[in-house]
Amino acid sequence: MYSSTTLEGPSKSGCWKQLDYAEQNADSLFSLMYKSNLGIAAHAVMQYCVERNTETEADIRKTAEEVGNLLISKGRTFRGIEQPPLPADDVWQGVDVAVSYLLAKGLPTHPTAFNVAVERDYEHPELPYRALIDLRQQYDDGDEESAYGVDEVVDFKTSWQANESELNTLQRWGQAVIAWRTPSENAQVIRQRVINLRTWQDYTRDLWLDNPNDVAELEKWEKRIAALCEAADDMQDKIGTELGIIKKARPANPGVGCLNCQYRHICEDVWPLERAEQLHPEELARELAIIEGQRKLVIDMLKMMHLELPLQINGGYVGYKEQPRRVMMNGAEKHLLSDWFEAMAADIPEELAPVLSSLLASLKLGESNLDAFAKALYPERKKGIGEVRDEYVAGVTDEVRYGQFGVWKDD
Repeated sequence: MYSSTTLEGPSKSGCWKQLDYAEQNADSLFSLMYKSNLGIAAHAVMQYCVERNTETEADIRKTAEEVGNLLISKGRTFRGIEQPPLPADDVWQGVDVAVSYLLAKGLPTHPTAFNVAVERDYEHPELPYRALIDLRQQYDDGDEESAYGVDEVVDFKTSWQANESELNTLQRWGQAVIAWRTPSENAQVIRQRVINLRTWQDYTRDLWLDNPNDVAELEKWEKRIAALCEAADDMQDKIGTELGIIKKARPANPGVGCLNCQYRHICEDVWPLERAEQLHPEELARELAIIEGQRKLVIDMLKMMHLELPLQINGGYVGYKEQPRRVMMNGAEKHLLSDWFEAMAADIPEELAPVLSSLLASLKLGESNLDAFAKALYPERKKGIGEVRDEYVAGVTDEVRYGQFGVWKDD
């Protein structure tokens, strides 16, 4: 049985070996790289609070504390697999995220909701596919004259980066298709809803079941999921034997996909490169992608370990080095605009001046952009023109310092 979580990696990278590791419950980098323990705790708090219909601040905090203590002392059972206790620091962070949301926004359930289900797995009636839905609820919406039934599928996110684009992912497609193929009572609309528990933002999309275009979208998503499930089966290349069925390992596809693969630390297909001089350019290019993935892995691990930096190594150190960068001053866009029109021997259109200034401000021009701007203002090729351009850029920018992570030689 496949899911969006297990199919997402192969669908992006073309490497089906990731699915083998997922099915074996191999140790992944997901918790290290994406702080999933925090998300697990936040989801658990939301689940318990919805199930208990907590309304008061005291009830919310009491329930959250119970959930946190349970995860720290006993862990949880996920899809029938018992998991060990979670790190207390991650759990407390996740609990705080959920509690802050609930105190600010209240329960995510509709006041008149029925058939409320939280953290439930649903299986597609025809495909070897299942989807975990954080919250599914049915209710009536609209007014007395145009009431309609809603089947709402809610997904909680704890990433700061989660935004409206989450409505168009493989996970959202799967949840919508599952809701469509496991219909609820009198539902005329499938409402997809993504709630960011950190930013408190709420994103929704309605799929009307009597709208041919919306149904066509559901059919398209279902076909894509079916194609992935079929490919996952085909890649396994099952072989019949006298003793039964032997499942061969799915093929690896080392390359750019290694950059974000959560199993690259245990995959023998990306072991260190040897005898590079005997490889063809295409093979070397693939090895470079693998090495970049390993490099990203080590950097992610070091950053997540909260170590005392820098770390001294022979001949240098690993950590952050302060680097200078120039950024455009606040209000400099008006100066740029005035200089540009002066160079063009034209007057600034008064009605467009605010719009153009706003456009320049929104572009957040960097140093390289402003260097190009200065060259356009001073196109002459003469001695000292470089200093003139540098002086101009310095006059419309501020120098800021930032830390760049890397390997540095001793000064």
